[in-house]
Amino acid sequence: MKPQLRLFTFLFLISNVVIAQQPNSEFPKLTGPYLGQKPPGMTPELFAPGIISTNNTEWTTAFSPDGLELFYTIQGLNNYNVLVYIKSVNGVWQQPELAPFRLPDHNADPFFTQDGKRLFFWSNGPDIENQESRNNSDIYYVDKVGDGWGKPIRLDTNLINTNQWQIFPTVARNGNLYFTCNYPDSRGAFDVYMSEFKDGKYQKPVNLGDSINTTTLEQEPFIAPDESYIIFASDRHAPRTNNWDLYISFKKEDGTWTTAKNMGKKINSSAKDMAAMVTHDGKYLFFSSYRVKEFDPSSEDFSYKVLKEALNGPQNGNSDVYWVDAKIIDELR
Repeated sequence: MKPQLRLFTFLFLISNVVIAQQPNSEFPKLTGPYLGQKPPGMTPELFAPGIISTNNTEWTTAFSPDGLELFYTIQGLNNYNVLVYIKSVNGVWQQPELAPFRLPDHNADPFFTQDGKRLFFWSNGPDIENQESRNNSDIYYVDKVGDGWGKPIRLDTNLINTNQWQIFPTVARNGNLYFTCNYPDSRGAFDVYMSEFKDGKYQKPVNLGDSINTTTLEQEPFIAPDESYIIFASDRHAPRTNNWDLYISFKKEDGTWTTAKNMGKKINSSAKDMAAMVTHDGKYLFFSSYRVKEFDPSSEDFSYKVLKEALNGPQNGNSDVYWVDAKIIDELR
């Protein structure tokens, strides 16, 4: 067995072991765009290690168009999804906090509209009106109110929110909504759908068809602002293995989609890769990955200290946030 594979298996088996971690005495002073992090090149890099990418499971980042707020998802105990945000105040990034709005149970996968005035996400908490628990999820949004946020509002249409799982919303500049669902006409476990925003209302969702969806799993779409391309996660290359890759499809002049293709080794790894998002300034592609730092636990240098450091940092087998120059998308056209 290769050392890297041994390591992955080893960390996977002990991922539930709790080792005491000393909390940071002070949150670092972070200024500038993107938390003051050094911009990446054409090779994906961890984003804000120890700050955003930690020993926890983090994914689905959403920067506001003005670059002053970042929402992302942390998966906690019992796979519980929580929305977290970090905000720049007077040029200084504050400590991460729970989102100022939330519903009971899961809240995940934030997405800013192009004007920054609305944030979409999904939740499977109790129904807001009758507080009954349910075994599905709906798409919600919150609107900007002054310097803060209003209350979550369920997307007001039964055409989209049904008794199925509506998840991973992403919105084009014209308002068209793309998302994942397991509607009865899904080709696989989950498919990617689009609901046109017409005359101020969302229309009946349309399955994006065979160019995008397969009999396996497609989810976590990101739609380009002009709808010129869509990125999503799929396990079609390794069905039912829980090993996802990122795929991309480009819209043709006739409005149809090219057959989706794997984004390749520059983006994907042997681990699960997912949750792509391009920043509103078009500069960076963010995504999440379960890739593991390479070292050999059979080495003579392996010790409890090494183990503790590995588990208490990023690339420990949980999901982390990565970013790369968005020009890499042009190479795939």
